[in-house]
Amino acid sequence: MATTETLSGITIRPMHPEDVEAVAHIENQAYFAPWPKFAFYSSLAQNYPGFVILDQNEIVGYTLITFVAGLAHVINFVIAPSFQHRGLGKCLLKFLLDFLQPQGLKQISLEVAVNNVAAIRLYETFGFNRLGLRKNYYQTALGPMDALILVRNCDYT
Repeated sequence: MATTETLSGITIRPMHPEDVEAVAHIENQAYFAPWPKFAFYSSLAQNYPGFVILDQNEIVGYTLITFVAGLAHVINFVIAPSFQHRGLGKCLLKFLLDFLQPQGLKQISLEVAVNNVAAIRLYETFGFNRLGLRKNYYQTALGPMDALILVRNCDYT
């Protein structure tokens, strides 16, 4: 897969095992209850498609997805907190949707914390709709938080 440069100095490429240290560091910054490193290694070993976004050759975000019966599920989509609100999430999401287009999918789903207004707005801008709620899905410093289930029906099959 070719790299993409849609913002100056930005590259998106497949995630490799040697990226896990940087990815886990971002995960630890972004979440109260982060994924452990072995979960990333395991996902890559199971051939889950993963991508990293780099700013000036520094990994500043990532995404991991899985496929089940014509459906894609975004299991991780994170931009490092210090790099948020710069258009990187939009860039990575557009890349991900372009990657998924030729897969012949029926639907793409993901979860997002109910209080993550910026992410919800981004996903809805790209055609994701609210399907439901997962109670107590995320662990936070203030206790459990619900997640919205968002889906995007694919009209490209």
